[in-house]
Amino acid sequence: MTLTRKEKREIRLEICRNMDLYCKSCPIRGNKKINHNTIYCRKNCLVGALLQELAFKLIEDEKQLDHSLAKTGTWTEEEDFYLIHHASLYDDEHLAMRLNRTPVSVHRRMIHLNLLEKVRN
Repeated sequence: MTLTRKEKREIRLEICRNMDLYCKSCPIRGNKKINHNTIYCRKNCLVGALLQELAFKLIEDEKQLDHSLAKTGTWTEEEDFYLIHHASLYDDEHLAMRLNRTPVSVHRRMIHLNLLEKVRN
């Protein structure tokens, strides 16, 4: 199902409203002493799970990556840089979409760069 611009805008506004309502007053997110990242929110917070669900609606069409159009061959330094700095924040499918690579290719590259141990632990 393809979302219209209006539907996408409504989803974005709902994400902003939820973040303003719940995340600004979150004791975990507001505590600078705790090493906070989005993985904690996605796994332990109902609002984080809701925000992730809403975000997936926005990228649902984009996730259906046409593998025939995906890049093949040697990885560039820019792609490696993006992967190194975002592997802990996003799953393989999202990274694949952003890099225009297949999820399998992204996963293999993460193994090559020894990122899986750092990300999964």
